Amino acid sequence: MLIDLRVHPRHTTESSVDPREAVAAAQALGIDGLAFADVDTIAGRDEILGLRSKVPIALFFGVEIATDHGHLLCFFPDPEATPEPESLLGPRREAGWPVRDALKALRDAGAAVVATRPYDRRIDRPMGDVLFTLEGLSAVEALAGGLPDATNELAIHAAAHLDLPCVGGSGARRTEEVGLALTVFRDRVAGQRSLVEALRAGNVWAAWAGEPPDFPGDHQPPRKAERRERGGGRRRRGGGRR
Repeated sequence: MLIDLRVHPRHTTESSVDPREAVAAAQALGIDGLAFADVDTIAGRDEILGLRSKVPIALFFGVEIATDHGHLLCFFPDPEATPEPESLLGPRREAGWPVRDALKALRDAGAAVVATRPYDRRIDRPMGDVLFTLEGLSAVEALAGGLPDATNELAIHAAAHLDLPCVGGSGARRTEEVGLALTVFRDRVAGQRSLVEALRAGNVWAAWAGEPPDFPGDHQPPRKAERRERGGGRRRRGGGRR
């Protein structure tokens, strides 16, 4: 199942995305679902949730939190219970909420939390290598639409070092940007609770639109099956945990 995991509707600065137009664009591209998330507000929640029964693709609702070290993309099992950021995290500081405090509060409240474009220097206070000190992340956005390949590569290598799955999101602020980067979900996502569970389980991969995931080792000759001891280690590929 293909989902663009980060689309910014109109309540985000510099965004002109109309959710209905975004859905039409996703349908034209053959995308199975869109996840909408404004930055530091849930003002668009009712509009997004009201569309779910009226469109032929799956819609999900989250919120992107700007912290003092990067942004966190959050999804709660019940989208209707997604809290206003200040009600959960307290008054927002000028530099953003402290990243470790925000991550803990979000996790304690039941959210799956993704480190979003951690090496994007266009963010006022990018996460950078602070990523390596954070605990409780579900995934890393390793393919972000509109970022240079080198910036995404840093996120891919960081996710591999942390043994976290990679996800993809367009970060669309214009309708034509929808679907630039996607997340491949191994199993069909029946609703937002399933989305959260899949992110936590690591059954996800990042992919560019129109291109199948290309993981290390895919082009090597197949190896003979190895007998494994019960309880032995499991191999991970493509940023997903199994």
